[in-house]
Amino acid sequence: APPASIAPSGSIRFGAKRPHQSCTTLIDGWDWQQPWGTWSVGDTASLRFQIQSDAHQQAQLLFHILGFSPLSQQKAWVFLNGAYVDEWHLPHEHQATFELQVPLAGTDELVEIDFYFSNPHALAWFDKATNPIDARRLSMGLLGFQWIDPSTVNE
Repeated sequence: APPASIAPSGSIRFGAKRPHQSCTTLIDGWDWQQPWGTWSVGDTASLRFQIQSDAHQQAQLLFHILGFSPLSQQKAWVFLNGAYVDEWHLPHEHQATFELQVPLAGTDELVEIDFYFSNPHALAWFDKATNPIDARRLSMGLLGFQWIDPSTVNE
């Protein structure tokens, strides 16, 4: 299937009720879908999607994130199409938003975002595993992201 796409003022959400967007956008390093979104599993996770634009020089994306860092600060190093762009500090079991500027060179650009995590934590160590063989190591929960108008961010 073609990758999910996002247009100005649009959004891509994840979760059990959005299987198409999840299957075409969550490329690698993601867990099964929860009702609210999905967790990253392991040291890295990748997204791929298309940006629909013909008049914008950049897209400002707002990511809705949930952190998992019970012992120490969880960092996510963010790479856009292979280039380092930001470092996010993820709050433990609290939802936060992070902005990401995506430069646009043309119409219908394919974008890949890779996350590298500082401290993925095993659920079993914190008695949060779903069963005795649950070996998932979590860092970041992803609810979705949206293309925002920069003029409305601080309103």
